[in-house]
Amino acid sequence: MSSSRRVLAVCHDAGGARALMPVAEELVRRGASVEACVAGPAASIWPRECSSVKSQEVADDLGESEARARLQRQGVDTLFSASGLYNQVEHTFRVAARALAARTVAVLDSWLNYAERFERCSNGRVVRSHPDLVCVIDELSYQGMLAAGFSPEQLVVTGPPNLEASVRLCSAVDAAQRAAWRAEDGLTAEGLVVTFFSEPFVTGPNGQHFEGPGALIGHDGGSLFGYTALDTLDAVLHELEAACREARRPCTVIVRPHPAECADPLRSLLAARRTRWVDAVVRGDRNASRWIAVADVVVGMMTIALLEAALAGRPTLSVQLGLREARAEDPCLGNRLGYTYPIYDRAELGLAMRRACRDAMEPRPGLPGRELPIWGAVERVASAVLDSALATRVG
Repeated sequence: MSSSRRVLAVCHDAGGARALMPVAEELVRRGASVEACVAGPAASIWPRECSSVKSQEVADDLGESEARARLQRQGVDTLFSASGLYNQVEHTFRVAARALAARTVAVLDSWLNYAERFERCSNGRVVRSHPDLVCVIDELSYQGMLAAGFSPEQLVVTGPPNLEASVRLCSAVDAAQRAAWRAEDGLTAEGLVVTFFSEPFVTGPNGQHFEGPGALIGHDGGSLFGYTALDTLDAVLHELEAACREARRPCTVIVRPHPAECADPLRSLLAARRTRWVDAVVRGDRNASRWIAVADVVVGMMTIALLEAALAGRPTLSVQLGLREARAEDPCLGNRLGYTYPIYDRAELGLAMRRACRDAMEPRPGLPGRELPIWGAVERVASAVLDSALATRVG
């Protein structure tokens, strides 16, 4: 590959940043010149977790003319874009790159809402920013992108670079390192440690929530899935308390807010629910992989972090009480792929918590034939960024 390739990575959401960062490092190893423009949650994540690749923070509402000027000043020939739903900046840079005839490669870090990831509404009309090539996760996302109007020539199945990086990190953590991390965070060796990954049902201090594609709350203010993060966390804490009291075993619950979530309601819930056997605390610091590594069991609802935890070998529960009553499709990909335990009613939750307290829960292996092409994903995406001829399916 040519060492003269100049690549600009652009991302806003946490998931997008973590999909791009290991690839950016691989591109540098291959001799490319790589910089990043970061906004939103990515602006704090990138400098901390990918300091070897220079980044500059920009506003999410950066204008197209400024994006175009940045691309020209840096002599960018390839734009490497995340594919988040909840931002403007990635779309703006893709439109600017197209105007300059620069090649654009995007990477998926999650499933669903395929068309909406690459379009935004402007002055009452839909503006599309389809990349030249999209690195998709697996056959499921490949078919979803075809249904969204993309052609086979625009897609390459690479696997998920974010999941590969996370699984590698967790797999490298031996017993001594895990014990050291737990001690550093005041987690006892004999106590059960549960990491709870929350969701952005509430995104602002006054109860604001997302609307549009990917929203968790409807226009009437009700949950689209029959539950909220607070409902779920409260039920988990209640059943854990009963299970820990029965087993005479203390438990610490690390509540990890979603990067887009307002964490104040979570803290209020925990303050009102102090119990003898379960100590719960909101921790927005450290990355998701660290909290997966120290956990005995991981719990959440639909976040991609559940799949990350399951692939890292942790027993992982997708707790979605009320989903059946809401008649909604299960949004947790870990459940659909067979890696996570789906929990749809309170009795199932209580049983699962008792098993967790007895260390009687094993990781799920995934469904045969639905395995994800994880290993080598970072290298395959890097090749797609550098090789303009690579526009066919692999894996």
